[in-house]
Amino acid sequence: AATMDKILEAVVTSSYPASVKQGLVRRVLEAARQPLEREQCLALLALGTRLYVGGADELPRRVGCQLLHVAGRHHPEVFAEFFSARRVLRLLQGGAGPPGARALACVQLGLQLLPEGPAAEEVFALMRREVLRTVCERPGPAACAQVARLLARHPRCVPDGPHRLLFCQQLVRCLGRFLFPSSRVPFPFLEQAQQVSGLLAQLWRAQPAAILPCLKELFAVISCTGACALGPGRGLCVRSLMDGVPACSAQLPVPEEEPPSSALASVVQHLPLELMDGVVRNLSNDDSVTDSQMLTAISRWAEGLVVVGMIDWVSWPLGKNIDKWIIALLKGLAAVKKFSILIEVSLAKIEKVFSKLLYPIVRGAALSVLKYMLLTFQHSHEAFHLLLPHIPPMVASLVKEDSNSGTSCLEQLAELVHCMVFRFPGFPDLYEPIMEAIKDLHVPNEDRIKQLLGQDAWTSQKSELAGFYPRLMAKSDTGKIGLINLGNTCYVNSILQALFMASE
Repeated sequence: AATMDKILEAVVTSSYPASVKQGLVRRVLEAARQPLEREQCLALLALGTRLYVGGADELPRRVGCQLLHVAGRHHPEVFAEFFSARRVLRLLQGGAGPPGARALACVQLGLQLLPEGPAAEEVFALMRREVLRTVCERPGPAACAQVARLLARHPRCVPDGPHRLLFCQQLVRCLGRFLFPSSRVPFPFLEQAQQVSGLLAQLWRAQPAAILPCLKELFAVISCTGACALGPGRGLCVRSLMDGVPACSAQLPVPEEEPPSSALASVVQHLPLELMDGVVRNLSNDDSVTDSQMLTAISRWAEGLVVVGMIDWVSWPLGKNIDKWIIALLKGLAAVKKFSILIEVSLAKIEKVFSKLLYPIVRGAALSVLKYMLLTFQHSHEAFHLLLPHIPPMVASLVKEDSNSGTSCLEQLAELVHCMVFRFPGFPDLYEPIMEAIKDLHVPNEDRIKQLLGQDAWTSQKSELAGFYPRLMAKSDTGKIGLINLGNTCYVNSILQALFMASE
């Protein structure tokens, strides 16, 4: 018995077939259920922890988990001695950077098996500080999701007092750093983001006052360019908290190397819709928010290339109400006549939003945003014409899909096309391919078209747009302005301009 841990470690790391290993492991675990000397039990617990955290494959990790379970259930007093606050601290701070997902999972298992008592209270108090330190160090998606699972299972580990708000804000920052995997199967990434945002929702239900500060934090992340993001360095946050420094002062500016992650979209689905009007009104009327920040937040740019912005959140497959929040923000900007932002966003993002109609899981949200963008962009044909090359292949794909979702999308897309052709009628040659593509679909009557065009036309007041879109109406130094070619009016335009300029 004195060498039980050595025997077990040798078996697990041996080259024996898996079936032989499992048989030998079962025999050792059965022996471990019997009364053991304290030193032997501690040695088995140390081995179980090493295997669970550092196992190279599934077998050693499973054996480590089984060892911890056996010791916790059959030797609770020794387990409480082993799983002390000092041991937990070593587990969480054992390597460079934030703790890994396996170390956090081991702590979660230990908390599950730890008997109640003063030792347990000491561990929970430590965890309230350590989970805050962990998220301040920006762990990866797997570790961050493990923090969420740990806190969902053990709410006593959630930071309390004023530190809870900082914890929520740092969770938002962590989501902003989630890097979308390059693999074609991003399901673990999606699940991890959902777990973290689900924890945020749980904390918001317990403390609704944290919602608005978290929204401000989210906007700060998506509107930030360069090295303006906040993120504490390793150890600074916990030391500051232990020294009594207010939580918010434990933040330092550090550079953000990547644009904000689309995982932030997972936060929006948990926001109460009744907050929408107030949040959008405050944001669109906030004089401290510059047009540049707003444009960056909605339609982010980097070195001349469009990357992830709020509009791109329509691509998030598991979110609810994301389209409602995007449209509400665009409406809020229209209400305060921020037409320059709306024009740039529409021209930069409308093709990408349109492309999402291919994917049934995000089709509804993408179609809602697309309809709003097109039906409000009525001062110019430019946004609609960006879509002309993409419409026939999209129609063909939706017809081939032959689904209820695809059919509904086709009908709404055809109605939208007829509205735009009615609004900008002077391009018959350009419109011929798209009209051919939708010829078998329902044609709305003129009253329906006028109803759709009139419901959200923020750009109908050209006088308001003159300062924002000079290409449409700016005059040259001569004080004259040319006629816009409607697609087939170039010769008539030339004659009219020649007659206008001719002297009597």
